[in-house]
Formats: sequence, C-alpha cells, structure tokens
Amino acid sequence: MIYITTDKPLYRAGDSAAIRVKVSNEEDRGITVNARITASLNNDRLVSREERISLLRGETKVIETQVDLPGPGVLMANADVDYDGKSTTDSVRAYVLDGGKRIRLALVYHMHQPPWYLPNGAYYMDWAFRYVSDNLLSPFFDGGPYLFHAKLNEKYGEVKINVNLSPSLLHQWVDAVERGYALMDGHVYGVDSIQVKRVGEALDLFRSQAKRGQVEVLTSLYAHTIAGYLAATHGMVDVIDEEVKAGIDVTKNVIGIDPVGVWTPEMAWDMSLLGIYTAAGLHYTVLCGRNHFPGSVGDKGSIYEPYDVDGFTVFFRDQRLSDVLAFENNLFDERHADRMARRILMEAARADGEDPLVVIALDGENFIAMSKTPGLVAAEMNALYSYLDLLQRDGVLSTIRLSEASSAKRRLTFIPTTSWLGGFSKWRGERPEHEQYWIKAIDSYRSIVGAEAALGRRLGTARYALWHAVDSDFWWSDFWSGYMIDEWLRRVREEVANSMSGVRASLEREVIETLANRETSVGIRISNETGAPVRLDVVCCRDAATHVVGPGESVIRVTILPSVAGEYRIPVILSSKGYGYRILYQLLLVRAFP
Repeated sequence: MIYITTDKPLYRAGDSAAIRVKVSNEEDRGITVNARITASLNNDRLVSREERISLLRGETKVIETQVDLPGPGVLMANADVDYDGKSTTDSVRAYVLDGGKRIRLALVYHMHQPPWYLPNGAYYMDWAFRYVSDNLLSPFFDGGPYLFHAKLNEKYGEVKINVNLSPSLLHQWVDAVERGYALMDGHVYGVDSIQVKRVGEALDLFRSQAKRGQVEVLTSLYAHTIAGYLAATHGMVDVIDEEVKAGIDVTKNVIGIDPVGVWTPEMAWDMSLLGIYTAAGLHYTVLCGRNHFPGSVGDKGSIYEPYDVDGFTVFFRDQRLSDVLAFENNLFDERHADRMARRILMEAARADGEDPLVVIALDGENFIAMSKTPGLVAAEMNALYSYLDLLQRDGVLSTIRLSEASSAKRRLTFIPTTSWLGGFSKWRGERPEHEQYWIKAIDSYRSIVGAEAALGRRLGTARYALWHAVDSDFWWSDFWSGYMIDEWLRRVREEVANSMSGVRASLEREVIETLANRETSVGIRISNETGAPVRLDVVCCRDAATHVVGPGESVIRVTILPSVAGEYRIPVILSSKGYGYRILYQLLLVRAFP
C-alpha cells in the first residue's frame, strides 16, 4: 500500500534529500487517501506535509518532497496513509555525515567452484557452468550469478570491484569454451551450446573489466586447498607453494593480468603462507576481522585499515557486515531488497575513523544462488550498485581496488592460525569419515614425497591429483564428497605405483640357514629399470642404510645377528623418506650349534 524511501542512504551535511512516497491502491475499487509525510534530523522536525490523493483501482502515485540537511546525524522520514477508517505507515532512515568523513569500500567476491571433473575428464557436477547459464535469478535476470556479476559490472562501470576468479573455476570455463564438456551421466554440451556460449560471454566480460581497471582479479591456490591447516598440521608447505604458483599461471594465462592479490581459501591462514605468497610476487590477502584480527600481535588500530606483515599487506574484512550480505539473503519483495542495500551502506558508514577502509568479503555466487529468493537478491545487488554509483559522484564514498589501498601504516608481527570459522572442524572433526580420509590423504602425500626422493624427480601428475583430493569443498561436512576424494586419491596411488614400478626387489636366497650369534648376510636383488639412479633406504632388523642403486641389476647386502635359535621371517623394508614401498620376508633357520 505504501513505501517510503530517500534518493540515497547517505548524505553530507548541507545536502538536500529527496523523500519519495509510493502509494498504491490494492483495493478492488477507487479510493481517496490522506497522506502525511514527516521528516526529522536527530529528532528535530524538518518537514511535515499532508496531501489528499485519489487513486483508481490498481493505480500507484508517487509523492516527493525535498528537505535540507543542516548538520550530521540520523534522518528519519515517515509516511502515514488513512482511508475509509484504515491506516498504514512506513518509515525509512538515512545517515547524514559530517564534511570530513570519506568511506572507502572494497567489495571482494570469492567466485569459486572446486574442480568438478574426474581424472578421466568427465564432470561429476556442472555448477561451474550452471551458475553462468541457468536462469536462476528469474524474474530479475536471465542467467546465473557469475554472468549476473559480469553484467552488473558493465551496467555500473564506475563501481570498482575485487574478484577472486579461482583458478579451478577458470580452468573449467576455458575447458568448456575450448572443447565443450561432458557429464558422467552422459549429457554432452558442445562448444556451440547456449551453456558454453554463456560461459564464454562471462569470461570475456571479466577479462575486459580487468583490462580496463574496473575489476581487480585476485588469484589463489589452484584448487581450494585448506592451506593454513595443511601447513600447520601436516607440514605440506610444498603442496601449497606449488599450488600458488599454478594458480598464478592460470590467472595470467586466462585473464591476461599479473595478479597482485591472493585469496586464501577458507581464509585458512598460517604464518608459513607469508613466505610462499611473497616469494610468488603477491602483495596482499584478505583475512577475517572477527577470527584473525583479535589474536593478531603488533601495532593494532582497527580492522578498517591495512596492515603490513613483513612487507606483505593484510586486509581484514568486516565479518558482521559481510555476513549481512552473505546470509541475510531471503527477502520478501523489492522493497526489502532496497532496504537491505541501504542497510549495508549505512552500516559501512559507521566504521571508525575519518577515512575508514571497509572490506566486505564473501562468496560471490552462493549468497545469490542459495537464497530462497535469488531474484530478489539480484535486485538488492542492483540497488546497492545504483547507490554506490550515486554516492561516488557525490564524493561521500569511493569503491576501491585493494591494490590502491595496500600501503599500510601499522605493522603486525603475528596472525593466528585459523579460518573464517575460527577453526578447522568443518573439514576435520564434524563427520565420522573425516579421520579415516585424512589418514588416506596424508599417506598419499607421504608416498609422493618418498617416491620423489627415491627417483630424484618431481611427480607432477601425482601432485596434481593430490591438489584435487584436498580441495576443501569436498571435505566440508555439510557437502561431503568422499567419492571425489577417493577418485583423486586413487589417481595419486596409481601414479606413484607406476613411477616406482621400474624398481623391483627380490631376495637372493629364499631360505638362509645360520647359527645363533653369528653375523649373517642377507642379499636383496634390485632391478632398476627407471634409467636413472634410485636412492633407497633399506632396513632389516638393526641394519639400516641408504643405498644408491644404478640402472640395471644390483645386489644390496644387509647384516643381521640372530641371537636365539629358531625359525624366523625377517622383514626387509625398502623405503624412502620413511615411506615403505616394498617389504620382503627372509626365512631364517637359526641353529644353536653347528
């Protein structure tokens, strides 16, 4: 029946505000209403206006009035409508800022899909494509959230945005554009399908937006690896390092830019990431104001400024405000969508300081696609960008690329190991399968490290498979995907087994007869068909030594000293870096006397 709003949610002292009241006739007949509009600033009345309006059935009319804003404070506007003994009311707020405050707003979207393809190239899930092409945002927009973001950027070309297009997402987009894609259920989408053409359209838009400087594209680890957890708990710094480099390569090759920012998946931070990021030429990341900042150590002000950490810049997001956009996303109607957009900007204006940097960081697709009302969330985003466009022109607020604000005055010496959730239980602990699967994953990692040390070369294909297996999306307790983990861990084991298949071992003698307390030699035949020297650790009882075995046939000898007569099966273990690849059992017949 009635809706009141102002032309902007934020003003400066001395501005004028346009108050608009929309009155609609929802009766099945014509009516005449008495409308009253009032506005106050800090409870001081600025305007009071009454008007009598006749409305035909289904008709809507708009009443508008101007009000001058002499000083800072809270503008409150109210509208009351009476007709036929009925009444309805609505109200809206806006903030009036003093002349000195200027808000810098960094919108950071993490747009990601895990590598949904299987080792054979077929796709287990097609969210990377459906979130581009499917009509998920009807009736506001025909398409998915990724395409919506790209089109919204085009519509509001002066609004600067920061976007992490995750490397695994970009890889899947390029894969589809170049060859189409096939699902494991048999559905095939060719390069000329509407699904693939829309993916190409979204990709081209993001490329052009990055090239002209409107959008700053952050890179990331190739897959969505829980970097801080893997580094702190399992020492997998090498995996993180290579995934960061691979992610940078994808971003460079697909988007055509040299990324300076890095999104830390799940905001899973550990201080060991610092050296990896800086060595790769990256300059900044975004962490959580609620879960990382309180435990940080150093010259701390507020979350509304950047921090230097040994030459690397860390921004802290406003989690409360980010969560408003991310999770308060089930909307009633377009009026609610508009009020939510206003709320976000008004909350941002309350940040401490004269020149606060407010970082809103969240998943770029899920808050839209997983809403019960995705079309209305799209309407909310459109309203938000429309206000941003107006406020930038007025000089009240500026949207920024994070690289423009990476010069920090304060320094931190430590940021705690944790995630955006304040821990890692979502990925280890909440499901009974977690522990079993982490044992398998770490065992697979150790098998790679050991085989590489033995062979003297990197097992790139095995490592590539491991990146996929430890993608956090597959481990997330609410969307657990043991199938995908198993598929990629199986590929790891196959690749390691194949790499070590050229190294075979057998016992020189099946049975050895000896005496108690006599040193006895055990021979192990090694057949090395790898074409290069192999380094092996051989352990038998108390005899443990490292041997370098050249190509061809060799015999390694170990010495044992049986102390008690009897029949024994003595294990002989061939290992590397503590990981056993072969185990042989020497049958030993020990006599007490000759």
